[in-house]
This record gives sequence, C-alpha cells and structure tokens, in this order.
Amino acid sequence: MLETRTAFFLMDQTSSTDDAWLDQVKAGDFSAIPDPFTWDRALLLSQAIGNMYRHARAVGLTKPRDLYEERLEQAKRTGQWRGTTVELWVALWYAYHLVMMAVDLPAPEDEPYLDQLCTQLRDQLQAVPPHEKATLMTLIRIAWTTERYPLPVPFSYQG
Repeated sequence: MLETRTAFFLMDQTSSTDDAWLDQVKAGDFSAIPDPFTWDRALLLSQAIGNMYRHARAVGLTKPRDLYEERLEQAKRTGQWRGTTVELWVALWYAYHLVMMAVDLPAPEDEPYLDQLCTQLRDQLQAVPPHEKATLMTLIRIAWTTERYPLPVPFSYQG
C-alpha cells in the first residue's frame, strides 16, 4: 500500500537484482518492461529519464508538477491519463519525485490512478512514435551521462 512506502522501500527497490529489464529499456527495447506494470514496480523506469525539472522546457513541456497535477485530475474525472508517451513518463517521474520528497505523497487514494498510469505508459511505449522515441532515448542517454539536452529538440509539445 502507498502509505507504507518509506525511504527504505525506495532503497530496496533500487537495489533489486531483478532489474535487468531496465538495461534493455535504456537500450530502446520497451517490450522489456514487465507486464503487468504497476506503481509498486515503476521506480526504476520513472528515474531512467533523469531529472525532468532540468529538461522539461527543452522538450516543450510545462513544469513536471503542473503536468502531473493536471493529468492526475483528468484521470480522476475521465478514467484515463491523457498525453503523449513523453508526458506520461514525466508524470510518472514526478509521482516518484513526490515519494522521495514526502513519504505521505502521493495520496493513498491516488494509487489506483498511478497503477493505471503505469499500465498506460507501458502500453503506449509498445507503439511509441519515432519522434517520441528519439526524445526518450536522448533523455535516457543524458540521464546516465553529464550531457545536456541538445537543441533543437527532436520533439515539440503538441498538447
């Protein structure tokens, strides 16, 4: 349950030996993402794109917090997360950013929506358009090096 998450949970998940799939994802093989893919398994994937506060504007997005809050409210109203694959991954990144900043966030009642976000993101990654895949692969590469996001960006927000 979400309310039992602590820094120990985060450390435990990041030290898992069952994360070989992440190397495949970082190489561009999104089919390696576990299925089913739920909130409690998503930390490693969420962090693969690096610090989105640093790169959101470069890929044409609003602040991650604003994007997350808007999309979560839409999901609560409509039952679906709306957005591109890049936007959904940024929303997932921000949800885990909340966990790392405050143990009681996101709210426990949001966990079903976060499970849905993970499932929807995994599904969208299976057929991600080439321009979005190029953006994601650039973000992943930068997250694991000291490079900065190059301009012009291969993807612009079509919101």
